[in-house]
Amino acid sequence: MQHSPTSSNRECDIIQHPRFRIHVSPGLKGVLHVSEIKRISILDPIYGTEVDLIGESGETEPFRIIAEFQLGERSYAGLQSHSMQKEDEIAFFRIVLNQGSEPELESIEDDEEWEDVAEAYDDLMFEGDEQP
Repeated sequence: MQHSPTSSNRECDIIQHPRFRIHVSPGLKGVLHVSEIKRISILDPIYGTEVDLIGESGETEPFRIIAEFQLGERSYAGLQSHSMQKEDEIAFFRIVLNQGSEPELESIEDDEEWEDVAEAYDDLMFEGDEQP
């Protein structure tokens, strides 16, 4: 399932940092929420560079694993199908680890979480570049 960001009314400001997402809550002076962003490798050792996902029509479609990263306590994957590559789009999924089984991918339904994940992905892909 392809996800696209929607506008949301964010209740905090985000300060850019190459390895952390820092949320500053305006109503709570001095309170920071910091989530470390780090690269991980969960899917790649198991599946290689591609995973097959089952679409809504029941057919499998190969997705290239673009990135795997951890944001706070959760793990995420950025995947891209061939058709998405033409449009320069990325689909983000939460990686869920169940003891004794292979990792599962879950759709990100929450708009704010999706937006945080997309921004973390951008931070990883452009780390070292000057941020405006």
